[in-house]
Amino acid sequence: MLREHASAAIAARISKGQNNCGNHEWYLDEPHTWRCYHCDAGITHELPWDEQEFLARRLEGQAMNARAGLTAGDREHTHR
Repeated sequence: MLREHASAAIAARISKGQNNCGNHEWYLDEPHTWRCYHCDAGITHELPWDEQEFLARRLEGQAMNARAGLTAGDREHTHR
């Protein structure tokens, strides 16, 4: 839980649990690899949400970027 609230630079230094956390929160690590913020066991190569959830998350991300004044060309991947 600490990893998800820390900045990307700090979160990268906090080790993940090796056991299955049972409550995966996903991020896109590579083009076809989704990983859990909390544990090493959480990994999938398929979209972890149904289409409706994926679209909702995409819209939420776009709204957050708009509030931050970012455009698609300005963003860098900071989830690592």
